[in-house]
Amino acid sequence: MIRNNKTNQKIKSNRSNFQNASNKLKSSTIKINRTLILGPNRTDKKYLIDTNRTRSQELINHRRRISVIIFFIITIILLLAFSITQLTGKSTLVINTVSMKKNPTLAEYDASFKEFLNSNPLYRVRALLDENSLDNYMSINRPEILSITDIGKHSFFETAYKVNFRKPVARWQIYETVYYVDSFGKAFERNYFEEPDLNIIDNSGIKLDKGEAVVSNKFLRFVGRLVDEALDKGYFITEATIPPETTREINIKLRGRALYIKMAVDRDISNQIEDMSNTLLYLDKNGIQPSYIDIRISGKAFYK
Repeated sequence: MIRNNKTNQKIKSNRSNFQNASNKLKSSTIKINRTLILGPNRTDKKYLIDTNRTRSQELINHRRRISVIIFFIITIILLLAFSITQLTGKSTLVINTVSMKKNPTLAEYDASFKEFLNSNPLYRVRALLDENSLDNYMSINRPEILSITDIGKHSFFETAYKVNFRKPVARWQIYETVYYVDSFGKAFERNYFEEPDLNIIDNSGIKLDKGEAVVSNKFLRFVGRLVDEALDKGYFITEATIPPETTREINIKLRGRALYIKMAVDRDISNQIEDMSNTLLYLDKNGIQPSYIDIRISGKAFYK
């Protein structure tokens, strides 16, 4: 009986030791697990595991940040360089004088161009320059100028502009003033090219003062477009005459023909050229040689 008690006590002691060992093992497992479940999202640095993989990832991220910074710096530099190339700090006017008979004075044209830029500061940026506004401004202040075009940078802040002047196709003298007109029908007074072959003869007898100068320009615009469109059809105008006591008609003569042709200034030029061509073909086909042709009325032609 005593032996059984000792045996039982020994068994109980072994159970207790086993239980203590088991508890210690559990406690150790928990501590190990606490260490293993740590991840990269933990902000507490003492739990981070410094491995080759994490160091490599940090290096890659650092390189990416540097690359992004360098990219933005280069982009800003390129934008600044482009902006500088687009900025016109100083302007220079250039003229092609090969076919010109007179050399214009650039100082006055340069002054007008700078006045335009000063009144519109944004136009000093080449990309923002409105060429239509520039041409309209110059046609009012310097009507002999056809256009001004940007031909590139001369230096870092200097931009060169080419000036194109109007070439006349006809001239008309009213009292002491000589007017010229180009193929676009624009009237001007300064001519730097050869004198045109076509002279407008004014037999209207109507006195024109300053208030009626627009009427003269209207005739010049008509004649300029008329000469250009007739030439496209193969007809060369040698003479243009304004008949007596009218400012709404004009008589023209063609090279190689003795007759003259009556035209209306208010009627469409293309239609009148078409009617003139058809009438001349009809007269040549039938061997008719009249002294004049009248095409002032649309769709009808008279001859005598």
